[in-house]
Amino acid sequence: MDAARFRRVIDAVGEAMSLPAGERNAFVVRVFTDDAELLAEARSLLAEANATSFGALTARLGRRVERAASSMQAAAHPAQIGPYRILGVLGEGGMGVVYHAEQTSPIRREVALKVVRGGLRGENARARFEAERQALAVMNHPGIARILDAGATDDGVPYFAMELVRGESITAYCDAQLLGLDARLDLFAEVCRAVQHAHLSGVIHRDLKPSNILISTVDARAQPRVIDFGIAKAAEAAAGAETMHTAFGSVIGTLEYMSPEQASGGATPVDTRSDVYALGVILYELVTGSLPFDSAALRSAGAIEAQRLIRDTDPPTPARRFTASDTRETSARARGTDVRTLKRRLDDDLGWIIMKALEKDPARRYQSASDFAGDLGRLRAHQPVEAGPPSRRYRASRFVRRHRTGVIAASVVMVALVGGMTLATVGFVRAKQAQKRAEAEAKRATIIKDFLTGILGEARPEKAQGREVTVMEAVDSAAARIDRDQPFKDDPLMLAHILHAIGETYRSLDAYDRATPLFERAVELKRSAPGDNDETILVSFNKLSGCQAQTGDLQTAIETQKEVVALSVKLHGKEHDESSARINNLGNMYADAGDLERAEPLLRESLAIDRRILGNDHKSMPFSINNLATILVDDGKCAEAVPLHEESLAMRHRMFGEPSAEMAVALANYARALDCAGRSVDAEAFADSALAMSITVFGDNHQRTATARVRLAEV
Repeated sequence: MDAARFRRVIDAVGEAMSLPAGERNAFVVRVFTDDAELLAEARSLLAEANATSFGALTARLGRRVERAASSMQAAAHPAQIGPYRILGVLGEGGMGVVYHAEQTSPIRREVALKVVRGGLRGENARARFEAERQALAVMNHPGIARILDAGATDDGVPYFAMELVRGESITAYCDAQLLGLDARLDLFAEVCRAVQHAHLSGVIHRDLKPSNILISTVDARAQPRVIDFGIAKAAEAAAGAETMHTAFGSVIGTLEYMSPEQASGGATPVDTRSDVYALGVILYELVTGSLPFDSAALRSAGAIEAQRLIRDTDPPTPARRFTASDTRETSARARGTDVRTLKRRLDDDLGWIIMKALEKDPARRYQSASDFAGDLGRLRAHQPVEAGPPSRRYRASRFVRRHRTGVIAASVVMVALVGGMTLATVGFVRAKQAQKRAEAEAKRATIIKDFLTGILGEARPEKAQGREVTVMEAVDSAAARIDRDQPFKDDPLMLAHILHAIGETYRSLDAYDRATPLFERAVELKRSAPGDNDETILVSFNKLSGCQAQTGDLQTAIETQKEVVALSVKLHGKEHDESSARINNLGNMYADAGDLERAEPLLRESLAIDRRILGNDHKSMPFSINNLATILVDDGKCAEAVPLHEESLAMRHRMFGEPSAEMAVALANYARALDCAGRSVDAEAFADSALAMSITVFGDNHQRTATARVRLAEV
């Protein structure tokens, strides 16, 4: 028995000793119902503890096992694995051992070497392992520890060489640094963005937990790094699903952070939303100091009952869990606040955001890690969030699911009393419809997976003939595949979403001419698709307008933006930040086209709306003020523009500090307004400051720096 299994036995026997003597044996039977070896050991220790003292027993056995474990590990762990020299053991878990290792050739570096339990049995296992290894290799994000190498020993045991990350788990770091709630949310949002990057690369983590999110300090700033990304899937591919399991059945993951889909043991497909659930558990723990389900209760419930709890039982809200905790005073202090304030925060939108991530039904969760981070961003910006309390109808459906037998019996009695079967018929029809929707979603997910796999395949060395494939080439391949293979010909709305996503990528690469037709097709498809698609039409429409403007087709862009404004006002009303932003964009387009007469009233209207609904502390305010002030300078209304630029400059200084890109741009614009107003001496001083800050922030050869030089030259 290794040290980890012995610790599990000792913990269980210790808990049993706190119970009345007549209940101790039954307790260890429940805990080890799935492990006969540990049950026998626990019973033996329990008998010895009853005869002596538990403290004396554990001290004596602990020393003995530690000595044995040390000698066994020294003998068992190899000195070399492939090209890696083993320096020590970093950790050991259900999937294998993680070594601290050193590579000496072709380069010298220290790595974390994860050796997976089991072996590559047969060509199919090797092929699956190789496919997963290639999928992991495409990830490149500062928040994800890189997979440097992967291979197998002569005995067929697979291993991964990963970037060695030194740091604390996210929960330990936040508690040690006494981080406040907002700082924790900001750090967690960075984790979500890293997870989203992996998901877009087609990789699911499957075992997200605090110990797999390490925080290190880089340039005096906390940097989260997710480790072990996708290793679980690759290990499963290597060793076979039947060998990859926790102590609670044939499922991959850690029980406390496991999604209901994972707990179903393969009955429900696992997709990226499973990682979203795990992120929800981590955030729950970060803000309350407790887990949604008590760890000891889960692990003492037995395999079947623990999985049922995860699948069917709703956890308490974060506010309820925090209020009931014996450590709430300590938890509040660790978060830089008091019990009352923290409970109030948890009772509000933050609590609903966490509960949305923990929805049992994946369709009701955030559909991506970026959606999760987006709602946290809206919370931090004091904007309305997507999450909210579940409806009465949904709560009723959850009650039915938890008490299915009783509800069915009551329904039969009710039907008999009423004398009709209408309700039963409606329920049957709805169930069939729900089944069809689920089948359709599963089919859609398979099509998307195949599509993404095809795109990733283009980047493989044998396809690319040894050279590196650029992002532009990969996106071109995706766009061509859409028309060539027509994977979404039976799902026009999904095709619209895919076209929009590819258009977004082109837009980020400044390929506006390639993005424009994709957004046009996306809008057309969304308009023709059944259902209410106005919200998603608005998103594609707005991107289309921006691309048209960037390609120089300003008149077409203006006409498109007019429709964007009308649709936004229809959906949200005019007194809304979304509508205000669209109106502002339209004003800027008129200004770019030289039509200042139409631009000015639109920018004034947008700014007035923002002042009413957002207030002067919102981060969009200095930009709205700057846009109007710039138009006024263009129109020769310099005396009115100067105080607006001063207001914008003061806001940016407060919000972004110095040096910053926002301040550098604002200084240059202010210098132009001062020069226009006849204050040339002041204008020169601010233009000089703008240039110096631009060089610091952007570098000497950046477009913004060139603009600042022009501004100084003009003055």
